[in-house]
Amino acid sequence: MSDCSFIGTDVGLRFKTTGPGGIVEKIYVKNINMKGIVGEAILFDMYYMAKDPVPLAGEKREAPKVDTLPVTEATPQFRIFM
Repeated sequence: MSDCSFIGTDVGLRFKTTGPGGIVEKIYVKNINMKGIVGEAILFDMYYMAKDPVPLAGEKREAPKVDTLPVTEATPQFRIFM
């Protein structure tokens, strides 16, 4: 991805896998501009569950529970970023 602007979004760049053993690789990022990002500028979601990390305006909810799992062959992988 290149030459992108993110203005007022909940997350800037979001990389996610949907299940066990997924591999995301060979990601090329160049000339990215962000302004007014509510949550994380860059988010790596290893077990994407379709739950936004940032509540909507007026929405009241607790932060998602984060479990630390052991690394196994089923652990999703992100690699080769340039």
